[in-house]
This record gives sequence, C-alpha cells and structure tokens, in this order.
Amino acid sequence: MLLVVALPDPAVAGYTQPGLRNADGSVHPVPAPNPRTGAQLNVVHHGARTAADSADDAAAIRRALAAARFGDEVYLPDGTYDLRTTAGVGDTHFYLRDGVNLRGQSRDGVRLVSYPDGDGRWVDAMRASGVKDATLSDFTITSSWNGAYSDDVGQNNPDRGGPRFGIYIKLSSQTGPSARVTVEDVLVEEFQKAGVQIERSHDVVVRRAVFRNATDLGGGGAGYGVAIDGVPGTSKAEADWGDAYFNVVEDSGFYGTHLRHGVLIQYNAHNNLVRRNVFDRVQLDSIDLHGEGEYLNEVTGNEVRSTLREGAVGVGSTGGGPGIYWHGASGAGNHIHHNTLRDSVYGVRVHMGSPGTRIESNTIENLTTSTRRYAFGVLVENGPGTVITGNRIRNFKGEGAWGVRLRADPGECQPSPCSAPVGAGVPRSVRVTGNTVTDNAGGILVTAGESLTLYPNTMSGNRVDVSDVRPSP
Repeated sequence: MLLVVALPDPAVAGYTQPGLRNADGSVHPVPAPNPRTGAQLNVVHHGARTAADSADDAAAIRRALAAARFGDEVYLPDGTYDLRTTAGVGDTHFYLRDGVNLRGQSRDGVRLVSYPDGDGRWVDAMRASGVKDATLSDFTITSSWNGAYSDDVGQNNPDRGGPRFGIYIKLSSQTGPSARVTVEDVLVEEFQKAGVQIERSHDVVVRRAVFRNATDLGGGGAGYGVAIDGVPGTSKAEADWGDAYFNVVEDSGFYGTHLRHGVLIQYNAHNNLVRRNVFDRVQLDSIDLHGEGEYLNEVTGNEVRSTLREGAVGVGSTGGGPGIYWHGASGAGNHIHHNTLRDSVYGVRVHMGSPGTRIESNTIENLTTSTRRYAFGVLVENGPGTVITGNRIRNFKGEGAWGVRLRADPGECQPSPCSAPVGAGVPRSVRVTGNTVTDNAGGILVTAGESLTLYPNTMSGNRVDVSDVRPSP
C-alpha cells in the first residue's frame, strides 16, 4: 500500500520565515552551553580506569551520572574508556541526565571505545532521552570495530560494526523532547548510522565537532554525520511532541570518503540551521533535505568540497521504501544562501516537487574537476517556485555541463511499476535572475518548464549563454 504524506503548510504550522525565526518572526536565540554550577564528579573516583583494554568502564560512568545532581559535571580525564556493558534494556552504554554535563579533559585525549552488545542488539554509545539542559564536550567516540570499510552506497557493508549512533538525542514518551543540549568539541567515528542523531527534539546545538569513518554507507539510514528527524507525516500544527526545530549544526567538519551524507534533515523538521561547516569528499548529497516534507530550514556559510557522486545540497529525494517511507518532495521555503559549493556533480539540486526553495548568493564552481561530464551548478527539475538569484556560477566545462539546468523530472515509481510516478513534472514559476554565470561550457539550458523568468543575468565566457529548447506548445 502506498503511503501518501501531505506536506505541512508553514502558514498553518505558524512559521513563515526560514532558520532561527519564531512563529511571530522574531529571532530565536541559540541556547548557550549549560554551565556547571555544582560539583565535578571524576569518573576515576567511581571506578573507571584510564588505560586501554580494561574490563569495563561504562558501569563507572553510569555510577558517576547517577550520583550527579542538576548543575554537576561528570569529568573524564585523558585516557581510554572501554564501554563493554549496557544500561537498562541494553540499547546504550549509558543514559545522560537533565542538567548534568559530560566533559572530557580533551577531545583527542579522551577516547570512549564502544564494544558490541553480547546479545547482538543495537547499541548507542550514549543516549539523551527527554534530557533538558546538558553539555557534552571534549571527547572522542570510537569503537572496537576492526573490519573493512566500504564506500558502496548501494549495498550495506557486510563487515559493518560499531555503535548505531554515537550520540542519540531523542524524545521521551514520559518527559517529552530533549532540549537545550549542546554537543561541542567532540569527534565521532566508526559508527553505523549517525554520529549524532537528533530526533523529535529542539534547541540542540552541534558545534566544532568532527565526523568521519562510518562503517556502513548502504541504504536504510547508514553513514550520516548528523541527522535531524521529526515525525513522518506530522507537522508542528498537529503534534508539538513530534517536532524537530531550532536545532543548529555549526563550525563542524564532515570528512569522507566514508560518509554517505554529512547533514541530513527529514520528516517535517523545520527552522533548523546548518552554518559554517566544512564538507569534504562526502559520497552523496553533503547536505541533504531528504524529501520528507522538511521546510523552512536554512543552509548558509558552508564550504562543500568535492561531493563525490551527487550534489553539495539536495532538496527532495528519491528512494526509500515500504516500512521506512518513500522519499519525495521537501517542504516549502528552504533557504540556501552564501555557501561555497565546489567540485560536485551539481551544486544544488531541487526535484520531486519541492516548492519555494531560495538559492541565493552562493559561489558554485567546479575547479579541480571542471571537466566532469554532465555537471550542473544548479539543477531544477520539478521544483515549483524555485528562486535562483545573486549566485556566482562558474567553470562547469565538461561535456554536457551547464551553469543552470532546467529540465523535466521523471519522478519515481513507488512502488514500481506504476502509471503515475511520484514527483514527476516540469519546472514551474522558476526565477533565474541576477546571477553571474561565467566560463562554463554552457550558461543556462532549458529543456522543459512553464512560466519561467531567465533574465537578466550577467553572462560571459560561456560557449553558449542561454539555450531555451523547450518544445513549442
């Protein structure tokens, strides 16, 4: 049975401006890190050992967390901590707590090494379930995994291992969403699904973090640096507890080749901010608005270097399947601006019916791989109301490459075969104005579309400036 998910209307949900803007239009502040106002609890005093290959240090960290009160800090001196046991039902090595910070002496000096659960269940290195007011900082999460990496994005790595999530920040059915949690100056590696998973929570900040070396890049949600999830089919107007909003990912690094996506936003998540990050050699869309109704998110000030297979920024997505929801259109009003996007198959792609995307004041260029074939600075397929303005798009010189490309969207059969593919259509009411499009094999190519605005733009050094070859009506 095909699940049809209605996209949330930002006006109905109360939000009309992208990024950190409240429903009334006022600026929503980034929460400050939770300060330590109480005692410092050293995990060594609760039985942890800083040498590698100890029997287990997770239990000692759990004891320190249990002894802490609101305002206290659990402290890890430099060393290696072996996480061999799990808490509660066995799905995480330890649970975080309201008002309790977890701080290491230094990011590179504190290594939390996750070992697999003996019963073969998913294990997260740490979990915040409905946690309010906590700062997690200055440590590395890694694992005991010693298998072989795979860069195959079409098949799950049979040799995968490590924790499911490095840090899992989520809603609690008893206490509601997590909120005001700061994750800063951490390194997360050797995980299977996501380095940091933010789910149905708000005001979570990931800052100055490093993500690398996922052990699986296949389907089903593997190999993401940071993932921000709301609830499929549920908007802010329908369920506050299903909302994912006002989360921030900033000043962090996402380093391939063992990452499928850097930052991924999905499931009607809205008003999140991705800014000033570096993405280097990520396999698929480095920043992915994943085609599940996510809306009014802001992507700004990022540097994307050489996305290997797809684009620097993707709006809308194909794929998915029964049980995990088919992908399709992103929601309305996502704003992608003032980024530097280099050396990708496309800089920004809008497709599958994603409406009202603003692509503004970006530098989009191919330099080291300027001869890449069929590369596009901006590619719009079925993206009604897309605005492309103020961008500098240059040096797409390979065969079939264009600065801006507007074409029909074939959509996707869900399931296949089908007579009416989901997301199929042509560009409508797309505006391409005020851009500087220079030194490309081709400037602007249009093969399909309705009610398009293609002038004025500054064009020079292209073999062809504008080619509008739509069939006559």
